[in-house]
Amino acid sequence: MTYPRSIYTPVIGWLFLAAVVAAHQFSRGALGFHSFGLAAGVSAAWVLLCAGGAGLGIRERIRERQLIESGMTEHDARARSTSWRRRAAVVSLIAAVPILLTAYLVGLFQPPGFASDSLRGAGLCFLPCLMFATILAWIELRKGTPVGSGPHCARCGFPANSGLGGVCAECGQKFSFSFNLAEGGRTRPAWLKAAGAALPLAAGAAFLAVSGGAAPTLVGYLPTPRLIELAGAQRSPWSRAASDELTGRSLTHEQTEALTKARARSAPPPPTLVSPHPNR
Repeated sequence: MTYPRSIYTPVIGWLFLAAVVAAHQFSRGALGFHSFGLAAGVSAAWVLLCAGGAGLGIRERIRERQLIESGMTEHDARARSTSWRRRAAVVSLIAAVPILLTAYLVGLFQPPGFASDSLRGAGLCFLPCLMFATILAWIELRKGTPVGSGPHCARCGFPANSGLGGVCAECGQKFSFSFNLAEGGRTRPAWLKAAGAALPLAAGAAFLAVSGGAAPTLVGYLPTPRLIELAGAQRSPWSRAASDELTGRSLTHEQTEALTKARARSAPPPPTLVSPHPNR
């Protein structure tokens, strides 16, 4: 009997990806490009997501081995275990989104600091979760989970008893070519179809909200230190909304100085005047 690859093979790629992204984020924080807490939060959340992906990969190999030992062919066992992994990943990523989004909002509504910035950085990973879940849902909808054996309609998965040259009794698909037929049927549950349609809309709405769409609504609830940090950032919907909100608040002398320094740090450097005739 032929057994699948080592169950620990998926760990290598996921660990490498996690290490690269974590090192990149920590280096950006250490070099002062942005908050070190933000880099730490993004890195920690990404490592946990990669660990979850590696765990699903290991579980996929175990299920594949169990199916082969039960008498299933290696091809069918691999197809079914891979389909299970994709569906489990979609469910896991969707479940992680509200948790990460809550972490982002909690960190946003707290004054700047390592803990709040870490929560905010970790919460930003809800956008990759939505995108990965969308891609995996579409792949699974295209491939489906194989069930049964023999020729089936490649469009709807109904058994193709008539074979090549016939017509599907379920959807009317003509079996004119070999690619109109597939070995075994395919299942595509309704929840997966709903996820494939809703996830792109959710990802787009979340991206627009984080990039500034929610700024006018949320800035009124943010603490003044957080508004000063946002107002001192590069010009963006968040910085403009924070600046507008600060004009209506009573700032202490220390807060006014902090706002001035924050804006001075983010201001572009003055242009360097170069003489057109450097030799004169």
